[in-house]
Amino acid sequence: MFTALVETLVDLTDTELDDYVREQELLRRQAEAKLAAAVAVAEARALNERDSHRSMSGYLRATINPSAGDSRKLLMSARTVNAHPEIGDAWLEGRIGDSQVAELARTRSHHAAERFGEFVPAFVEQGEQLSFKGFQVVLQRVVALQLAIPGNPRPQPHVSGRLHSVTSTTTSSPSTVQL
Repeated sequence: MFTALVETLVDLTDTELDDYVREQELLRRQAEAKLAAAVAVAEARALNERDSHRSMSGYLRATINPSAGDSRKLLMSARTVNAHPEIGDAWLEGRIGDSQVAELARTRSHHAAERFGEFVPAFVEQGEQLSFKGFQVVLQRVVALQLAIPGNPRPQPHVSGRLHSVTSTTTSSPSTVQL
């Protein structure tokens, strides 16, 4: 089957092969956007609980068997397009790919991205026009600028209420220190 496909592709002209590559990329982007939409609906329906999974990640691992990283990326992307349908539209139309959507999802989950929704139209436009690296730089710069705004809360370490114990066994009498 694969060999037959390769043989067919070898017979294409350069222009036909280029068109084929572009067509397959569009189909891949559409399929990924549709999967993210389905995951968003499955999460809204709590399908993981009906299938006896404690989390959506567990549901995805049992259903489509992605790696842990791919499962997290898919969930973050699904949540992002669910919250901002214009990102999903651009993805489904093939104007941006899953890498751009994943970067948008990471930016959206950042503590300094409370105004993320205001920038979505510009982010989508930048995702369409810039190289992937250039797009990453734009998103990182926006986060940095948000952090620079006076009064914008800085991330606080999540250590309140935690107790840590250190026990010394190098002395003749062991001691415990509570931190």
